[in-house]
Amino acid sequence: MLIFIFHNNIENMKKVAIIVDDVIRDLGPLSLLSIELKKIGIEPFLVPLRIQHLEIKKIKPDYILLNYLRKQNEFYASGYAKAGIKLGLLDQEGGAFIDFEKFESLRLTKNLSLRESVDQVFFWNDEIYEYAEKNGWFPKAEKIVTGHPKYDTYYINNQKISKQTNKSKFLFLTSFTLANPRLLSPEQEIKSWLASGGNEDYVRDLQNKHKFSFNLFINTFKELLQKYPDNFFELKIHPFENSEVYYENFSNYKNLIITHNQTLIKSLKNAKYVFHSSSTTSFESLLSDVMPINLKFLENPFKIELVENISFNCNSIQDLKEIIENKKDNELNLKLHESKNIVDRLIHNYGSSSRTIAENINICLEESRDINFMVLEKYNIIKSNWIINLLKN
Repeated sequence: MLIFIFHNNIENMKKVAIIVDDVIRDLGPLSLLSIELKKIGIEPFLVPLRIQHLEIKKIKPDYILLNYLRKQNEFYASGYAKAGIKLGLLDQEGGAFIDFEKFESLRLTKNLSLRESVDQVFFWNDEIYEYAEKNGWFPKAEKIVTGHPKYDTYYINNQKISKQTNKSKFLFLTSFTLANPRLLSPEQEIKSWLASGGNEDYVRDLQNKHKFSFNLFINTFKELLQKYPDNFFELKIHPFENSEVYYENFSNYKNLIITHNQTLIKSLKNAKYVFHSSSTTSFESLLSDVMPINLKFLENPFKIELVENISFNCNSIQDLKEIIENKKDNELNLKLHESKNIVDRLIHNYGSSSRTIAENINICLEESRDINFMVLEKYNIIKSNWIINLLKN
């Protein structure tokens, strides 16, 4: 009888499907959100992005939380909307942009009717919320400033650890996904960008510039490893990059550890500085009390103004060497204090974003909606895989 009652309660619970893009990066934060949903009586499901078309049909959720709304997921998102499933959008990167017009142009679907189908949008901060409201990005959606669950993980981690004194590791992060893609060849990567609405001349020029940055990084990092054998380095490879070239070039160095399938929060442990190339991981670095250093001399074409504002911008290889030699420590400590103040103003509900999002989803679900899951049968993998069909041409 107890088993029957428990099962019956589960059947009556509202279901929320949370789309997970990258397991290493996203699973921890979205698990926190799942826990908060469970606490208030909602059944959460973590759904891998690439098999969502299979899992959503089985789960039959009342609500789907999308990780982004781009050309790449328009097909499925349109199906969910037509079926009557409530849709939420969790902004995972827009808050890092100062030029929101550029963000809209590069990262947001052009399908206006789909934007109108979104029920809730959860923003990082007031700045992007106000711009989205003013420019009618999601005219019918409830727009809420909540912060992001990924920052909750740093809040929790910071409560558990004391100030680290042994910060001696130099952590380097790669982010050359257009020049060195993991899932596609470089030429196929261009085609996927074109299928998303990019201009061919622009995308090819972008890739060529990224290749220059990538090759310069390889040569520079090799020089550092050879010049400073007594220093300890970690190279963390971006999850959407091909790792082979890094292992081929660097696996023999004794003063280096290469990590690929490891969370950033773990890599940040004992790091003195984080070296990146225009990466939004600068936020996570500062939350871990580690100064991010932007390798600006690499001339990465993917420039994000806010990332440059909160990072120490390294303009030459000589500057980089002086940092490794501890000649800029005082300057970097002053910048760390300044940058942490900026981040504190930008990240909302630090430590409670997951709970805030869960509570708002619960409010949205109080009003029922008829859902026709049979509609989803029209949205299968053969019809939706527009990139693969394009690459066959």
